[in-house]
Amino acid sequence: MARSSVILVAPFLVGLAACSPPTKGGAAHPSASGEPLGGPAPSASVATNAPNPSASAAPVEAPPQDAKILKFTRASDSGTVDRIGEKDGEFSPDGKNDLSFDVTLEGAVTALFVAAVDARGGASGAFQADTLTGKEFQPGELALAYQGGKTAGIVVFEGETRLNGANGALPAGTFRNGTRTVRLYIPADSAAKPGKPLRVYALGLTGEIVRGPTLDR
Repeated sequence: MARSSVILVAPFLVGLAACSPPTKGGAAHPSASGEPLGGPAPSASVATNAPNPSASAAPVEAPPQDAKILKFTRASDSGTVDRIGEKDGEFSPDGKNDLSFDVTLEGAVTALFVAAVDARGGASGAFQADTLTGKEFQPGELALAYQGGKTAGIVVFEGETRLNGANGALPAGTFRNGTRTVRLYIPADSAAKPGKPLRVYALGLTGEIVRGPTLDR
């Protein structure tokens, strides 16, 4: 008779333990869904301070285009304005009206030249202006002098913005991609006046010379 009473008490104690709340500081019992009581656990995929690769990635810049000269014409104000002096970096009027030309360029141009040419379109050596300065070496096809500082300068404007640096040269990266039209101002010279054949040239990014159209009016 005593053994039977022990057997009946044991199931009662097990049931009582299952119904009692957890003690303070203890773990919560799982719910029927498998989640702890008090709400779902934070997702493992949520990172509060993780960097966003797509937001931090810098845009990829297109490689520079090959230099081209698409158009070369005498500008409407040629011979009527005085904007520059005769030497590299002289950006103030000197009392003599300048000659001006509109040039449409494409791609990475690092220097510009306007040269007198012969009947075959080759540089004659009678006149040359360029954006090379100081002791910069001249391309052999054009060289009226071996150093940029010994030729007349070219001042390059895009609208009302002068593109030349303080010394008269075109800063690196001035032209890289796309098509742009600029106005060139050069000192007046008898070999560059209307009726005298001129040609515009450009220097490309790798030092190649690019021939532009010839102008004879």
